[in-house]
Order: sequence, then structure tokens, then C-alpha cells
Amino acid sequence: MKQIGFVTRGRAGNVEHGNVSAQQDVTAIQTTAGQDYSFNLRQSDITGYTRSGTHLEIALADGRVILLEDFFNAAGEPVAQLYISSDTYISEVTLVEGSDGGLYGQYGVAETWGKYGADDELIFTEGTEVAHVVSDDEVSMLGTGVFGGLGGLGGVAGVVGGVSVVDELTDGGGGSNGPTVDDGEIGIGGDDVIEEDQVIDVTGTAEPDSEVTVTIGEETVTVITDEDGNWEATFEGDDFPDDGTYVADVLVTEPDGTETGLTGPSVTIDLTGPDIETTDGVESTGDVVNEEDHSDGVEISGTGEAGATISVTVGGATQETTVSEDGTWDVTFTTEEVAGGEYETDVTIVSTDSWGNSTTVTETLVIDTVTDVTFAGADAGADGIVNEEEHAEGVTLTGTVEPGATVMVDLDGTEREATVDADGNWSVTYPSGEVATGDYTGNVTVTATDAQGNTATTSGTVEFDTEVHNLGVSADDVTEDNVVNSDERGDGVTFTGTTEPGSTSVVVTLDGVSHEASVDADGNWDVTFPEGDLPQGEESFDLTVDVTDGAGNTASTSREVEFDTLVNELSGSAVEEGGTAVYNAADVSDGITVEGRVEAGSSVTIEFGGESYDAVVDADGNWSADLPAGAFADESYDAEITVNATDVAGNVESISQVIEIDADVPDAPMVDGYARDHTGYNAVQVEQGAEAQTIYQVDGNSVTQVAGAEDAVAFGGNNLYELDPAVQDGSHLVVSATDDAGNTSSTFMALDDPANSDIDMTSVNPGLSGLEIEAIDLTFAEDTNLTLSLDQIEAFAEQSDTLAIHGGDDDTVTITGATHTGQSVTENGETYDVYTVGDHSVLIDDDVNTVI
Repeated sequence: MKQIGFVTRGRAGNVEHGNVSAQQDVTAIQTTAGQDYSFNLRQSDITGYTRSGTHLEIALADGRVILLEDFFNAAGEPVAQLYISSDTYISEVTLVEGSDGGLYGQYGVAETWGKYGADDELIFTEGTEVAHVVSDDEVSMLGTGVFGGLGGLGGVAGVVGGVSVVDELTDGGGGSNGPTVDDGEIGIGGDDVIEEDQVIDVTGTAEPDSEVTVTIGEETVTVITDEDGNWEATFEGDDFPDDGTYVADVLVTEPDGTETGLTGPSVTIDLTGPDIETTDGVESTGDVVNEEDHSDGVEISGTGEAGATISVTVGGATQETTVSEDGTWDVTFTTEEVAGGEYETDVTIVSTDSWGNSTTVTETLVIDTVTDVTFAGADAGADGIVNEEEHAEGVTLTGTVEPGATVMVDLDGTEREATVDADGNWSVTYPSGEVATGDYTGNVTVTATDAQGNTATTSGTVEFDTEVHNLGVSADDVTEDNVVNSDERGDGVTFTGTTEPGSTSVVVTLDGVSHEASVDADGNWDVTFPEGDLPQGEESFDLTVDVTDGAGNTASTSREVEFDTLVNELSGSAVEEGGTAVYNAADVSDGITVEGRVEAGSSVTIEFGGESYDAVVDADGNWSADLPAGAFADESYDAEITVNATDVAGNVESISQVIEIDADVPDAPMVDGYARDHTGYNAVQVEQGAEAQTIYQVDGNSVTQVAGAEDAVAFGGNNLYELDPAVQDGSHLVVSATDDAGNTSSTFMALDDPANSDIDMTSVNPGLSGLEIEAIDLTFAEDTNLTLSLDQIEAFAEQSDTLAIHGGDDDTVTITGATHTGQSVTENGETYDVYTVGDHSVLIDDDVNTVI
């Protein structure tokens, strides 16, 4: 045996739990007046009730006894309430005294029908664990309850009335008083009834091993009476009857074949939601709520099960009603609950019948209380102004409206119906004869009525300008001299003019290129053509101006614009383009003259060496310019000559070329020795160098070449030149070195003359011109007396201002007008005193006797 749970609940609602002992035969529980006592028992677990003084004894099928002490007062009335509960159901126990003085239990619903009501604290959800041990000769003193066998019925379910009192069901010989069935009423219905709750138990008594067949509607269940004479037929699952109201038919067949027909409890099953249908006010019924409908509230109506409640929800608002006896219902939502506009929203309709079954349907509420219409204006171009040409073609007005709507248009008192396309674009055309001409504003009123009957109105105006006023175009000079030169073209050229104020377009075209001009409020226009859009050359071009006024009327004018963007015939003879000129020291010593041609009337400047030189330009465009010797350095380098020409139109043209300057004069050659015999000087030895060497014989004013570079014989770092015929006494030699650019430097070699040791150079020797003598060597002549003048020194080397004199202490040099600077220089291990004569410097070996 197991413990049996129980619950006590006081007047204040406090709840306590306890257990009936599993080991003791009798469990005593002190009763408190006014409390509720609920035991986890089924009716079949109890075999009888006995009052013993003020105590109540409850006999259980397993032999145990529950003793409720002081359950009765002195008058024999209960002071507490007794319940039994299992499997989530609870029954209130009422004790009835029979005619024989015995107690019988009557079972009824505890306060509320169904499960989990006000007595939830007293309900046991589990089954019972009472073992039935009834002997063959036991007499059952338990009155079967009116709720016997209902077990797990859910929703609104129960049995009313019906007390079955058994006095003596068996005699000593085991005889029977006949089969019984527990009658009453059973009801099952409502949304809360799940499949597990769909159970009907019909119970009763009969002779053990009797066959009991119970029929409810179309369903039949057959059971066998147990050894205690109890039977229970359960309808569930596939055996559960369909919805309807039935009376259970019971047929008992006893083991000996005796059949007894009994009428069981009445059964009502309603698990189907009520029918519901919407007949007006929603999309499925073809209804749309327009502005007029909406103004007095939104009504939704339909049909349903009479007496059922109807709950209709739209958005956050809910309206409720009850289906009338004729099966109709309707609700109305206020304009605050359902806002106007153009939209769709869900409608949820719930119908609930008396059993708690509900049916939910979802509809769509279509709200369309608004429409709109727009007026886009006249079909008169981007400006919307009807000009003369547009007026002649008829005036078309356009706009938009809700598709399917009708549109009426009124223009200055003339009304026409517009055409509306599938997208809601409307248009209407007024023939020119119905519209006045001139410069004025027309008034338009547009009225639209949509498919739902909603209306909207808008208005606007149309500007008419079918006449041209004050139309004129002018163009000013484009430059100061009205000729566009290269610089002006490079900056872009701005053209200006005037037109009618309010003109919308001024297009200026020059040489096939067009630009839109800007127009101010006063009608002044200007446009700038960038360099790339302007023509070049020396030519006149037509400038065309096309004007469209504010009403779309057009006019045009033109003029000529002269262009001169280039300098003609610029050339220069300083160098040939594509070639290279080389200038040596002799070339630049007197300066260089450059010349060329240019467009007549132009000015020319020469840029060279960081300086600018103006050229002389004659009437025919021939030009020339002198570059002075001072513009050139005494060295080798590349120099750029740039010729800039500007013509009378202000155009500038330049040509440039790099020329090669090689004014680096080689050092004067050094003579290392000579050879002579009885015939004279027959050889001379000169230090080798990169330059070509030439030997000259000087005989008075006569200078003759006696050997050249091709005669040189290399000898120990020197060049040996044979002199044939030999040079006679009284003559001298000049040894010259010339580089690739033609620069020449020479050494005058004085030869020993036994007959005369004086060398007079006070007069210029024309034969030495061009030899560029930069040194005089006296070392090979004995006791030489050299006399020099400034003129001869200047004539020795035109491109050099320095003369070096080599010699010994037996030599004397006389230079009239020279000045000793007091300075000295050392070259090649020799010391030289420095003298100045005019602009020249003379370096004289300090061993030489010098007279100044």
C-alpha cells in the first residue's frame, strides 16, 4: 500500500498538505470547523461512510480507515467540507442518512463545473493508489456518486443529480438485486477540450462477469463486470461520439444469458465552433469604405449561430456583439477607431458559442476615403508658357489622378472632360479657337471623382504669350582692335550683346561651334569661347546669334570677327633649323651677327646668354642683330639662341636652337730643341699635344709654312719635324697648335744668329697676323735683345690678352710703356714676373733682363 495525500484549506485560504499512512490500518485526522478536506481518492476507492459519535469513519477498498475526528457537531451536522479528487477532477461529498440510519455519499461538482476552478488548491492531478480487496461476502455500503466514471471529462462537463443508493446488493448466497447504471447528464464542449480530454466514462453494477454493452450515438463499447460487480465503459479515441445530444443505451447480459436494458446518462457533445460569415463591409463582399461611408462610422455585418458572441478587431480597436435570433450580427467602428485614408488592414472576427467553442475568420478591410488630382500645366515646353506656335496647335493641359477616376477641366469658363490612361495620367486639349490669344494668365480648375466616389479639386494657371515684344539683338567689339590674336585666343574670347529681357536662350555660333550664352534680368548676354573652340589663322569668321525669348519666339543676327593668331615667315640665319653651328674663339672675338625674316611690321628680340638684344627689322620684314664678343665666354659650351617675334596683332612666335661655342684656345706649344748643321736649322722638336701642329719660317715680314702635322714624327713624347730645306740664319720659327674648332695658339721661337742678336718687334709684322702668338721663346738664341711695342703685342693674339716670354739671364727684353706689377707666377717650374702693357699682361721669365 502507498500513502494517500490530502489537503486542508482554512477560512483564510491557508493550505496544508498531509498523507494517510500506508502502514497503519487507521489514520486519525483532527477536524477543524470551517475547513475543507480533500483526499486523493476516486469514488471506487471508498467502500462506505460511518458516523461514530462526532467522528466520521471512511472505509477504503484496501482495508484502511480514515478517521476524521470531531467532523460532526453534537447535532450530527458536519462542521467541515469533504472532497475527493484525482486525475485533475474534484467532487464535493455530501453525506446523506438513509432510512436505516446508514450514511451514504452523494458526489457533486465542487463549486464550479470543469477543472481548475476556485478549488485548485484542493485538486489532485495524479491518480490514486488504493488496492481493492473486497471479499465475496462483503457488503458495499458506498452509494455510487452521480459523478461516478466521469474521470477526465474536460470543458463544461458533468452530471447533475442522480443518487444511487444500494441497501443490500447481495444476499448471503451471492444473489443480485439486478444491474444498475449511473445516470445523470454529461456535457463536453469548448475550445479548451483537447484530444486527451475527449473521454466519456459510463459506470454501473451488474453480476460479476456480465457483458455490458453501452451505445452512445453511433459508437458502442462492450465491457465485462469485474468480480465486485462494477463495470465501466470508456468512450475515447476512435470510439468517441460525434457532436450531438444522446442518451446512453446500456444492455447487460448476465452469465446465465439474462439480458437487461437500462437507460444511461444523457450526453451532450459540442466541440465544433459556430458558423460565421461576413456579408457586408469587407473586401470579400466587394465593399470599399469611401469618404461618405466613413463619415458615419465603419460598419461590418454578417451571419452566425444565434446567441454566439461576436468579437471584431480592426487594428487596435475591438467591437463586440451577440448574434441575434435571426442569425445576423453587425458592429460599427468610429472614425477615431478606423482612420481614413487609402489602405488595407486585417479584420479578425471571432465567434464563440455557449460551450466555449470559437471560430476565427480573417477578412480585409479596404479603406479609400481620399483621392487626389494634380495639375501639371500646359503642354507648352519646359517653360510652361503657351507661345504663338503652341497656341496654333491647340492647348493641351495635363496632370495626374488616381487610375479609374473621371476628370473635368475648366479653362477660363470652358469645361472639357479629360482622358485618363491606365496609369492615372490625364490630358485634355482645347482647340486654338476656344483659347484667347495675347499675353495673359489663364485660370484652370480640375475636379476628379475616383471609382469609390471620392472627389478632389485642384486649380492652377497657364501663362499665354503669343506675341513678341521689344525683340532686338546687338554684338559689341570683341577686342580693343577688333582682331583676335594668339594671346587673346589663348585666354578665350568673350562675346556680348543684348536681347529681350526674359529670353530663355541665346546660342552663339562661331566657325561651326555653338555655345549657350548667359542672360541677365535686363537682357544682357555674354558667352565665352575657350581656346579650343576658337579658329586659328588670319581670317574673318561669321558670328551668329540665335535668340529665343521667354515665350519661345526666336530671332537671329550675325557679324564678322577677324582672327590673326600667328606670325608669318619667321626665320633666322644665325643657325639652320635642324643643324648645329660651331663658333671658335676667332669667330666670337668680334661678336656674331644673326639675321632672318619675319612678318612685316613685327618686332624681333634675341635672347642669348641671359641677355636680350633688339633686332633691326626693315619694311620688308628682314631683321638682324649683333651679339657682342662679351656675350661669349672663353671656353667650350653649348648655348641657345632664341628669336622672339611679335606681329602687329600681338601674336608671338619664337624659334630656338643650340649652337656650340668652342673658344677654349689651346696652350702655346713648348719647343724642346732643334738640330742644325752647316746648312742651317734642319729639325725642330716640339712637345706632343692633342692639337695639330704647324711650323712656320719667319723671314722679315715673310711667313712661310715649312712643316705640318703630317710631317710629325713621334719621338719620346715629342714630335720631331724635319726642315727641308734648312732654315738659314737670320730667320726665326713659329710653332702653332690648332684644335678641331680652329682655335690656334703659337710660340715664336727665336733662332740664334751669330751676325745679329737683336730682334726688333716695335713695328707690327703683318705676316704674323692670325697665328695667335701667345709665347716668345728666347732660350735657343744667344744674348738676344728683344724690343716689343704695344701694337705688336696686341697684334700677336687677338683672342688673348696674355703674352709669355721664356729666356735666360743672357737675354734682354725692352717693352716701352710697360708696368711691373710686382707680382710673379710660376708655371712648369719657372717663375715669371708680371708686367702690364695697356690691357695686356706680359709674363717674363725672372732670369731675363727687362727694360721698361
